[in-house]
Amino acid sequence: MKKSENLSQDFFELGKQLEEQGKLDEAAKAYQKSIDLNPGDELYYVQFAKVLEKQKKYQELIQCYQKLIAINSKFFRYHLQLGNIFEKIGETVPAISHYLKSLELNPSSFWSYYNLGNLFVKNGEVDNGISWYQKSLSIFQQNRQKFLLHNALGNALMEQHRLDESIYHYELAISINPDSSESYFYLGLGLLKKLQYEDSIQNFIQALRIKPDYRQVYTHLGKAFELKGDLDNAVNCYNGRLPVGVLNHFCQTLPIVKVIKDESNKDGSVKFETVHPAYKFKLSSPKGLNSQVHPELAVKEVKVSETFVTFVRDGRAWLDSKNNVIYTSENHLVSEVSIGNTELILSSDRLPPLKKIGGSVCSLVTPGAGGGYYHWMIDLLPRIDLIYNSGMSLEKIDKFVVNRYRHPFQIETLQKIGISASQVIESESLPHISAENLIVPSFKNPALNVEEWAVNFLRRYFLSPTSNGLTKKRRIYISRNKRGKRKIINEEEVVNLLSKYQFETVILESMTVSEQASLMSETEAIVAPHGAGLTNIVFCNPGTKVIELFSSHVKPYYWSLSNCCNLEYYSYHDPSYNFSTEDGTSSVHSAKSSQQRNQEDIFVDISLLAELLSMANLL
Repeated sequence: MKKSENLSQDFFELGKQLEEQGKLDEAAKAYQKSIDLNPGDELYYVQFAKVLEKQKKYQELIQCYQKLIAINSKFFRYHLQLGNIFEKIGETVPAISHYLKSLELNPSSFWSYYNLGNLFVKNGEVDNGISWYQKSLSIFQQNRQKFLLHNALGNALMEQHRLDESIYHYELAISINPDSSESYFYLGLGLLKKLQYEDSIQNFIQALRIKPDYRQVYTHLGKAFELKGDLDNAVNCYNGRLPVGVLNHFCQTLPIVKVIKDESNKDGSVKFETVHPAYKFKLSSPKGLNSQVHPELAVKEVKVSETFVTFVRDGRAWLDSKNNVIYTSENHLVSEVSIGNTELILSSDRLPPLKKIGGSVCSLVTPGAGGGYYHWMIDLLPRIDLIYNSGMSLEKIDKFVVNRYRHPFQIETLQKIGISASQVIESESLPHISAENLIVPSFKNPALNVEEWAVNFLRRYFLSPTSNGLTKKRRIYISRNKRGKRKIINEEEVVNLLSKYQFETVILESMTVSEQASLMSETEAIVAPHGAGLTNIVFCNPGTKVIELFSSHVKPYYWSLSNCCNLEYYSYHDPSYNFSTEDGTSSVHSAKSSQQRNQEDIFVDISLLAELLSMANLL
């Protein structure tokens, strides 16, 4: 018996190690083994449950908590957790039952009251939810608890269009926690519904001063300005830009001093090291069936700016999903490596405090690279090559800041380049930093989405030297049926057509970056809907044929990439779509509908696709 207990503890410790390494499947097996050897140990089940929750294996998680309740039926938290799980999978009745049981075992459980209120509201029983919130307010007096309840009451009352009461509760929430961007946003929303435009805009801006990348706020700011008839400011806000004039009108701002490349920097605190000079690049027009070329794909030549690396002594940075603001210890803006709403950040006194990081710190934070494969591979990673070519060794850099470091492709690629997990800081968790030496490579050129040096960098690190594409000539169709947007509506018809001409269907999400690179190096033709899977054409051999399928959402990313890689590019468009550009008041509609267009699924006319295949000599 003693031997069995020791062995179960060994498996338990192994599970913890594997969990820390992110190997969740292996950790789950180790925890299960420890439970099999010692099924009465409560701690083993608790740790096993944590892994199952990370894996989102809810049915197994339910069984795990049921076993915990069998071991310890008096512990309210197990019922509370079961309520949470049933709520997540949409099973309301057992969720309510377990929340009520947790209250029976512990009548002072705040989260049981709060979750019951939320659950009733979510299921349309708003009056019942409000009743639970109000009952909770009479019981719980801690500021954090009252703040959550006032916010929840504000939301529930707004659903019932009881705007004055809703606004009252948001104002109480803000009085308890004046750093809540969410409370300011919802207060602004309530005021907007009452057509109190100036007051709503004031509160929206307060929300942005706390959380500058709050996307919903920009959308509703746009709506407020549109309703006011101020269409120019509406378009800017819908597009995620807060005009300086708006900020100056609603906030007290100070003049911004800029440090500009090639101009004097008296104290030498900012230095720029040029890597690639500026040049002009000619683009080949896409091939296709349409008589017109979409405006996004019609550019003939671009002027590409120089690339460089910026070194800031005692530098500061605000880094989020929309804004990269680099500034000196004297609050001077380093404008060449700052993007987004710089005036908003530098004028705000509501941001989290600076976090000092010792040594040399490199910011690689790039808009869109938090979870987007394309933006990570094409926009973020090549910036590392600029550091190499500026003459600085990566070994001399202590920390690298990225948007996120959670997706397998993010972990794989940085490790391949030689950046370890211990060197990585996520800006999502730590957006406001200062460093003894702050290093910031320039961003991609807006005129050209990718450059030849960036292509060469990616191929050098992720494409095996033996992958020359001479042994195989595969044809592939990249499916997006596991994605939430831009899927092919009639994919079965598309696949049936393509399979007649030796196209195989691939789902790239299940492959490593190296595996995707190897696959692409073996292809002679690719058909795919517009999406991140096409990022991997960077690994194709010159002359590979690429057919990109568009909805009304058209971006030039993969056309530009095809030009840089010398690929033969074709674009498919819905024949009913009008390529004419929008102007005047329609620009408001265009800005508002941009995100909606980005989500659109794509219907492919099979006869037109066959015609396009014929044009590409693929039949």
